[in-house]
Amino acid sequence: MESNNFKLLPSTSPLLRQVCREVKPDDKIEELISALKSICAEHHGAGLAANQIGSDLRIFVLNINAFDVYINPQIIQKRSLSPFFGEGCLSFPNEILCTRRYEEVVIRADNCEEKTLTGLEAIAFQHELDHLDGITMHDRSIV
Repeated sequence: MESNNFKLLPSTSPLLRQVCREVKPDDKIEELISALKSICAEHHGAGLAANQIGSDLRIFVLNINAFDVYINPQIIQKRSLSPFFGEGCLSFPNEILCTRRYEEVVIRADNCEEKTLTGLEAIAFQHELDHLDGITMHDRSIV
């Protein structure tokens, strides 16, 4: 069930092309994080970025094995760029694209120590981080 203050925005929303602002200590993010998890689960997503539901903060969730929240995330290192077939997005329902993504990334976030992600988790992290930078999967499409 979507939160009263947040909802999945249409693909035409200008917020999807906006670079999100860094989360500051005084930003209230509890309701946003709850909405990200709820909406992501409701739509069976692998991840969801704040700007996809109406916030301009640098936060996203991944839902691969369990929910992980990333606040002010960044990629420290990238390894093994290759084609990825089958990238989808909750903001572009019923669209599947072929993109180029790194199979392994070293990441960190304000709420997460540096760690290495691989496979689908690495690809989803890159996809959601792109959202926070105003980039969609269409910008990464190789076909």
